Amino acid sequence: MDDKQFVPMMPSGNTPLEPEPNYIILVTDASGNPLRKDKVYLSTRPAIGEAILVDNEAYRVKDFVNTANLPVVKVVKI
Repeated sequence: MDDKQFVPMMPSGNTPLEPEPNYIILVTDASGNPLRKDKVYLSTRPAIGEAILVDNEAYRVKDFVNTANLPVVKVVKI
């Protein structure tokens, strides 16, 4: 057996399988002004007030907004 790590592949065989984003994280400042918007995969819906980690940065969940495609989680950087 070789030392290569198993990487799941998509049916096409070209790209590693990655989870589809299921939330949009909207980062705001303390006044609620948007700073950045990212599509991310979260395994569970976070609670308001909960701290979450996105790209090694900590955020506090402020609010949720349902949109036509993905739910938006409004967060503020901790």
